[in-house]
Amino acid sequence: MARVSAAQGFARPGIHRPNALLFLGPAILVLFVWMIVPLALSLYFSVRRYNLLVLERRGFVGLLNYRLLLEDPTFWTAVVNTLALVVLVLAVTVVLGLMLALLFNRDFTAKNVTRTLAISPFFVMPVVTALMWKNMLFHPVFGLLAWVAESLGGAPADWLATYPMPSVPSNLGPADAGNHLLPDDLRGDLRDDVRRPRPGDDHPAVLHLSEGPAAIRHRLSLGGRRLRRHPGQCGRGLPAARHREQYLPGRTGIGKVAGRLFLTGAAYLAAATMVFPIVWMALTAFKTELHAFSNPPELLFTPTLASFEEAFGRGNLFQYIANSSIAALGSTLVGILLSMPAAYILAFYPTRRTQFALIWMISTKMMPPVGVLVPIYLVYRDLHLLDSILGLLLIYVALNLPLIVWMLYTFFKEIPEGILEAARIDGAGAVQEIMDVLLPIARPGIASAALLAIIFSWNESFWSLNLTSANAITLPVFIASFKTAEGLFWAKMSAGATLAILPVLVLGWIAQRQLARGLSFGAIK
Repeated sequence: MARVSAAQGFARPGIHRPNALLFLGPAILVLFVWMIVPLALSLYFSVRRYNLLVLERRGFVGLLNYRLLLEDPTFWTAVVNTLALVVLVLAVTVVLGLMLALLFNRDFTAKNVTRTLAISPFFVMPVVTALMWKNMLFHPVFGLLAWVAESLGGAPADWLATYPMPSVPSNLGPADAGNHLLPDDLRGDLRDDVRRPRPGDDHPAVLHLSEGPAAIRHRLSLGGRRLRRHPGQCGRGLPAARHREQYLPGRTGIGKVAGRLFLTGAAYLAAATMVFPIVWMALTAFKTELHAFSNPPELLFTPTLASFEEAFGRGNLFQYIANSSIAALGSTLVGILLSMPAAYILAFYPTRRTQFALIWMISTKMMPPVGVLVPIYLVYRDLHLLDSILGLLLIYVALNLPLIVWMLYTFFKEIPEGILEAARIDGAGAVQEIMDVLLPIARPGIASAALLAIIFSWNESFWSLNLTSANAITLPVFIASFKTAEGLFWAKMSAGATLAILPVLVLGWIAQRQLARGLSFGAIK
């Protein structure tokens, strides 16, 4: 059968190509409305005087707003701080992520538990993380770091006021570094062939992947003779991992054991450090407000459920949980329904504009939310979508749609073309291909994309804080309400935050292997 170029996809004679606009159009329209319309409104408002409090003061002012902005020293301070934070956070995240990925990909006791604890910060709401680090750890008087400094003979510091730049990367870096960990089954799924590592061949430096029957015959022959394999050798004549260490120079028995103990201890310490803020918050939830503010902190105390009772009595917690669930699950369902046809067209019927479409989609994720907050707010006000679940659901769909399309596109590209071509020759239409062929095969990938979308929607706080006030309040808004003019109620906030992050945290722990496989699917060939 003739080979078809990537630009042609499955466009064979006699086989009808589905209408790309019909499949791709809805996703493109949603992202266009989400990105282009708010940007156009922002440009419009930027050259006008527009006061929400004094409606009479409106009119065209040209570039006056830009001149005032450029003359404001606070603007340039914000620009410098933003650039510095981006560089610092990126450096800390990449360096720590690489180190942790290498550290946790080793074999050691309780490896799975350690890795599960290490990725726990990924599932925590940003608003919870911010309140936890700012008040419970960085507080200059009652914070845990202040007590550590005093215990070591030093003076407590107001970290966020005195050292703002190092403080933020120390918060974001460990929380994001765990996202770089990859599951073992990425390599375990590649062990069905004699050319691939066996269950004992767990060395991360050697990956043996399939290259087809011709490559097998070529590799197994040297000058027309079969290549002899000896016990302890992998498919390429390299020593297996359990025998390979004898070929590594400079590693004796004592040094090897000491190195393993050191790296294992480092893995335990790294996981404990990353999960410690969550554990400390959970412990604080079982304290009274007096004990939560105690200095030195009380490690031994009588647990109480009073904070949980007050958290349930603060507003309608069950309604907030229902709002978060409806917004997260509903937006994920709509996102999947919009993404599957779009990813199907992009993966199996590519054109010269396919890469541009994919890049444009993912570029919508780079738009800063604060830059389009005012236009979105005004549009929602006019459409009566403020403080409504439907308004949040639409925002979440637009936020997660590019990520879901990219993930599904990657999954679909891994499906052999012959499977869909056979279904098409048998008379299956595009809808039948998606429902009867793609859906069963790509179900794990779809589940991974849906899980990630649910986590992001559940934890989203910026839009829910700015677009809701009473009827559509979600859990992040509920957690932020504990910081009032009277101060921050640590125990009550910890109890509410524990209840808020518990569902996603447990779901993430259970499905973390599938989630990591979904994020990495297609990255290893």
